[in-house]
Amino acid sequence: MQAAAYEIAESRAKKQIAKGKSVDIDDLNLTQRDWGHIKRWNQRLRATYISFSSIGKWVVEVAHEKDVFDETKKGTDRVKIGEAPDLAKKSEHDFDIVLQTFVKEDKEGVKFYAKVIKDRTQVTKKGQILENPSFEIWREKWESTKKYGVKSALKLSQGVEKDKLKMDIENNNAEDIVSEIKTILKSISETNQKKIGKFMKDKNVNLKDLVNNETDLLQEILDFAKLLTEEK
Repeated sequence: MQAAAYEIAESRAKKQIAKGKSVDIDDLNLTQRDWGHIKRWNQRLRATYISFSSIGKWVVEVAHEKDVFDETKKGTDRVKIGEAPDLAKKSEHDFDIVLQTFVKEDKEGVKFYAKVIKDRTQVTKKGQILENPSFEIWREKWESTKKYGVKSALKLSQGVEKDKLKMDIENNNAEDIVSEIKTILKSISETNQKKIGKFMKDKNVNLKDLVNNETDLLQEILDFAKLLTEEK
């Protein structure tokens, strides 16, 4: 998801370079608008889980582990308070079962285990340690509760491609709107320039970073600027 957004960011940067502006391609940051698209992709991913579940399928998502720190402590005072899956924020709440896997090695070799972090099916208990965890542990429960409804699951890849295209279109629209705003700023009085400046400040928008804002917000600024040009 982020890779697709970075492709758009790179395309955006190349357009700026073509206009003679200095942009470091190797140090690109995703904009607020980019993260908005990623959030929507995550929502579509969650919808896919639901779709698979409705046709009696299990979804297994594997994630790296990340350390969780006490947010009240900063710098060298940071204190580790646990671990969590390195997924989108609050993703673990989407699943019925969450397992923290680990291995142990002894004279007999390597053994595989999982600690139960959550199990809404109530087949296992929170904190329980499972050796060689597999689907068989939950099969009986699944067989007794599975439901069939939707004929086929959502095709996430198609949705991502559509959102990527939409992001590219919004990018071009944003650049057109910003260009129009700047043209108006050059043609109006200093008093009206200050009014637009205050309007943008109230919206937490920086003129130097104008193009990286949501298209709807940019359109709102443009509409306000146009109103000022119509004043007698």
